[in-house]
Amino acid sequence: MMKAVMMGIRLAAAVLVSSAMTASAHAQFVGDIATICNDCKLEKYASCGPEKFLEGPNFDKDGNMWIVGLRSGDVLKVTPAGECTVAGRSGGFPGGARFDKEGKLLITDRNGLLSYDTATGAVSPITNRVGNQNMRGLNDLVVDKDGGIYFTEPYGSSATRPNGRVFYQPEDRSKPVTVIGDTFAFPNGVMLSPDEKTLYVGEYAINRITAIPMLASGQVNDAGVPWVFAYMTGGVGPDGMVVDVDGNLYVAHYKAGEVVVYNSSGFPIGYIRMPPEAGQWVTNVVLHDGFLYITEASKNEIWRVKTNIAGHAN
Repeated sequence: MMKAVMMGIRLAAAVLVSSAMTASAHAQFVGDIATICNDCKLEKYASCGPEKFLEGPNFDKDGNMWIVGLRSGDVLKVTPAGECTVAGRSGGFPGGARFDKEGKLLITDRNGLLSYDTATGAVSPITNRVGNQNMRGLNDLVVDKDGGIYFTEPYGSSATRPNGRVFYQPEDRSKPVTVIGDTFAFPNGVMLSPDEKTLYVGEYAINRITAIPMLASGQVNDAGVPWVFAYMTGGVGPDGMVVDVDGNLYVAHYKAGEVVVYNSSGFPIGYIRMPPEAGQWVTNVVLHDGFLYITEASKNEIWRVKTNIAGHAN
């Protein structure tokens, strides 16, 4: 009996040592959220009124933020002082926005990929077709260093019907749109790593982020293997994303009231949580001039937090 007890004690001790070693090994990959923001205390930056469903924040060269209202169809401008006004309309249901190299605002809409002139309010279609098919409705986008556009088509897909697609439109708009992948479960946010060798796709319907190895602009690296970059817990799923110059990925976690920050290996650095008075429908993020800006769709507000790492240009 004593021998069995001693064996059990040694086994338990070995398990504890092994667990401690595993935890120690894991800890070296997990950062401290204080490296991202010192106290991570958010402040309200702007309020944009009811029935907007804010998405797609990004900044022009004058420091104005441009966002879109998914439900209202509005294109909104927020001044550096935090004044939010309706500047125009997309003509549909815009889900994302990003400036191109010429300063035109690219918008992903249920009506297709659009270009919006912030000076005149004019809307020009870029594409709504791939091959001989109409697209089913677009959500988010990212522009690469060559001026090409990666964008997501989630509508019609779900956790039980993973047929959402991610496309690439070259800078030369006369060239055809190509399909990066067509088996995503409601592909929502999309982002490139700083070296543009990894394309991140937020699969909203299954609460995970998938990473795709890229060889060149619009070209998947077939020698690599797409992988699950991270699983998220709670809420509904990942929405908009942004990267900093160190390659950390900031993910708006819809209905979880948080932005989750991952290092480039997919380990969580930490969480930036919305304050109690804010809404929980976090939709999108952007890094600009020393701050992380967060759009929240239930109260249609923009919040921000001072950050320690600069954002990347894409």
